[in-house]
Amino acid sequence: GTIPTNANDFFFLYTGSSGSDADVRFDMIPAAGQYYVDLSRVYALEGAVGPGSNQWQSLEGATNIPAIAGPFIYTNFLASTNAVYFYRGKVWLQSSVTN
Repeated sequence: GTIPTNANDFFFLYTGSSGSDADVRFDMIPAAGQYYVDLSRVYALEGAVGPGSNQWQSLEGATNIPAIAGPFIYTNFLASTNAVYFYRGKVWLQSSVTN
């Protein structure tokens, strides 16, 4: 859903706040238009503890999210620890045709 000829148009995660708590967000864009016939855009958010970790885990309530126009806001953080936690977003297209 980004414009490939615009270097400033890309998918990214950002932080915000829900009340007094921080959250992780990303903007969702539904698949629409002539190039997306029978396709749906889907998102997921994953987390890992520590820098350089390759042990990414799916986050409850943040997997296989069908795109709707607007932001997705993740506030269901794991129990507070002193560990540094990293997040990554995934986005893909999948067939919306059911047999």
